[in-house]
Amino acid sequence: MLFQSTSPSHSVHANVQSVLHLMKHHQPQLHERVSLLHRSVGAARKSLRKKASSSILQRHNSESSESEQSLSSLSDLLLALQDELGQMSFEHLELMQQIDGTHDHKNRQDLKNELERLVTKMEEKGAQITKLRKHQQMVSDGLCLGVLYL
Repeated sequence: MLFQSTSPSHSVHANVQSVLHLMKHHQPQLHERVSLLHRSVGAARKSLRKKASSSILQRHNSESSESEQSLSSLSDLLLALQDELGQMSFEHLELMQQIDGTHDHKNRQDLKNELERLVTKMEEKGAQITKLRKHQQMVSDGLCLGVLYL
């Protein structure tokens, strides 16, 4: 890559895409990258939970606006989607281990087919998270108070 950053990326979507690429090509660095992704997602989740908790306290202490309530709901939805993606990545690792440990050709092919379906679901989940983040940012910026359609 031409302009690659020397610092770790804090973009969950970019990390997910990178891990998916590695998973598709079954490179040895996979376990390290997935661990890095989980730490990044965990940190993002922790930050969002803190913001959501703060938002809940603000609503109890003062009358909150419609956009604050919307942001809290979006944060909750984002956390749920990230949890689902995290669970899928664990399933992916388990499938990879099963594939590596299986010598029967038919079972191995069945596991590979299941793995491909899971990767497709993970890509869709990553796209949903990206879409939700963009919408959340728009609501946060006060540019959009409409309904989110995923």
